Amino acid sequence: MNRLRRPDAVGGAALAAAACIWIGTAVGRTGWVAAGYAAVGLAAVAGRRRHTLLVALAAVGMAAGLASHQRADVDSTPSLPDGPAAVTGVAVTDERIDRYGARFVVRPTDLNQHAWRGPPTLVVLDAAAGVARGATVTVHGLVTAERGRHGAVEYSARMRVRTLGAVGAERGLLPAAANRVRSRVTERLAPWSDDPAAGLVAGFLIGDVRQVPGPDRAALTETGLSHFVAVSGSNVALFLGIWWILAGPFAFGPRRRAVFGVVGLVLFVLITRGEPSVLRASVMAGLVLVGRAAGVPLSGWSALGAASGGLLLVAPQLGDSVGFQLSVAATLGVMAGAELFQTPRWPPLGMAWSATLGAQAAVTPILLWHFGQIPVVSPLANLVATPAVAISTLAGAVGIGLGFHPAVEVAVGAARFVLAVAHAAAGWPSVGVLGVPIVALFLWGLRSRQWRGVVAVSACAVVLVWSGRLVPPVDVPAVVFVDVGQGDAAIVFGPGDEVVLIDGGPDPVAMVSALRRYGVDRIDLVVVSHPHEDHIGGLPEVVERFDVGHVWHPGHDSGSTTFTRLLTVAAARGTPVSVVRSPLRASVGAIGLSVVGPVRRYAGPNDESLVVIVSAGSTEILFAGDVEELAQREIPATDIDILKVPHHGSDTSDLEWLVAGTPDVAVISVGVNDFGHPHPDVVEGLQREGIVVRRTDRDGDVVVPLR
Repeated sequence: MNRLRRPDAVGGAALAAAACIWIGTAVGRTGWVAAGYAAVGLAAVAGRRRHTLLVALAAVGMAAGLASHQRADVDSTPSLPDGPAAVTGVAVTDERIDRYGARFVVRPTDLNQHAWRGPPTLVVLDAAAGVARGATVTVHGLVTAERGRHGAVEYSARMRVRTLGAVGAERGLLPAAANRVRSRVTERLAPWSDDPAAGLVAGFLIGDVRQVPGPDRAALTETGLSHFVAVSGSNVALFLGIWWILAGPFAFGPRRRAVFGVVGLVLFVLITRGEPSVLRASVMAGLVLVGRAAGVPLSGWSALGAASGGLLLVAPQLGDSVGFQLSVAATLGVMAGAELFQTPRWPPLGMAWSATLGAQAAVTPILLWHFGQIPVVSPLANLVATPAVAISTLAGAVGIGLGFHPAVEVAVGAARFVLAVAHAAAGWPSVGVLGVPIVALFLWGLRSRQWRGVVAVSACAVVLVWSGRLVPPVDVPAVVFVDVGQGDAAIVFGPGDEVVLIDGGPDPVAMVSALRRYGVDRIDLVVVSHPHEDHIGGLPEVVERFDVGHVWHPGHDSGSTTFTRLLTVAAARGTPVSVVRSPLRASVGAIGLSVVGPVRRYAGPNDESLVVIVSAGSTEILFAGDVEELAQREIPATDIDILKVPHHGSDTSDLEWLVAGTPDVAVISVGVNDFGHPHPDVVEGLQREGIVVRRTDRDGDVVVPLR
């Protein structure tokens, strides 16, 4: 076994500086604080190299000052004033379509036909308009001051569009070329549009996974394979190779290659929409190219340190990006693990295995911090899927670039294999903070013959506990309001083995993981309050993977493709589906259910929500879906013990109706959002009545025992 190769002195200094800059941006979010931390780190590493240290500190200080000035300039720029407005600007994101319509972010250049520059504004439309990043648009609508984030872009106002004016071409040669490349990828994959694998090929090439169905994305995430569509280092290398071939003689020589390479990297960043992992990989590659052209070769350690540190100085918000954190950590892990576990007999396999293990070890703390668990089979799934991803990416690039359909077919076939690996591994368990050292101990124990028996017995015990057969996850009866982010999901456990699931949140991975975490293997009844994505996004996967006895829904589908898939999966599994309305009384074992709404037909899906009172023992819980003020007035108040606050605590509720049932506890299921949920007036109004307010975004899963 080879030893781990340490970073060189320059690489160590660069990594130390990057680490200190990262700490500085986290502490103060100002370039000057970052410069101070960088100075400490460089001084500790550089030692007696005073001249190098002074130059490095001067460069860091200048960059920090520039970043601080830029942020201060942005913060001091006023946002669009409230009220009607006509705005012309440049789209800084692609149009994204969701259940609320279409939305994109625009950077204004004109306000009411007068030159005006301000921070980005979120534009919300009722229907798709085909706006691509870099396009010039003119919109007329109503502006509301509201800060939020759309993808990686922060905005300071929201504009509801009444009319969309001219949509102009992209500004600049490279943005236009980037959009053309994205369009070409979509066009060439059109013959396979019905195949989810074609959407995955687009993800490998340009990071666009909009055509990958939700369950497939969930399987990729659940097995730790989703990083393959977070375009990164290998994609940059492939793109540069093709780029230099197209450049031909113009790219001969290190200096020409560096110039053409940097231009190509800028184009690649625009093509892939500047995701954090792309920025990290592209800046690293650019630094290596420029260094070689200047006769100053950089090691991978140096390039990683300089790239991550430089990006954090220019854009400190990257430090909060999970994608950027995972990208930097995975790169460190790959470089650190590249020398480990190599065997003379199978060196390529040893290198691939060690790189996979190194990357997994490096990202594990970050995954545990953000998500609380990691999939056990992720290293093996990555090892099996990596060759197929490489084949799909290369064949897809060649086939789409040359219009060679057989190559595209190969790419789609390899992507099908990746999806098959993801679905095959998706059923395996995940481990949390305590599970990681147990797995590490298990692997270590397999190396010793005298410990193998103990390890085997321990593994069986762990599996039994995992399956929930030894220790029940909650004291029944109880209701668990699951933290699924910006969405709704609740599990009701009866005094026997009864389980009722009300809604399934927006994320299939989060929903399936929660059910497994609480030891659920059968669900007697699934209640769909209404077919909005934040309530049903996880349900098709739940019905497909679990034994479900019955499904209720209100009969209003609002054109949701996820709801259509839910019904299709239920039919394929033979699960009974019923449309239910008020009034209705039913029971599942010892759990009673009383449907009290909707009392009539409504125009909107929110008011069409099923409103259900669930009884277990002497406790009554009102699940109000997303019902709003109009429908609330027509639902008679009933004394309850627990209220699931409708519509994530938005101001669309009648506060008098919320408190009329005199609940002891009100639970708001909410996550990070740009809608202002929950509204402060709602929270304060509930607390003013002596009601205990629990929020899933702050409390995590809210578990309430039932008497």
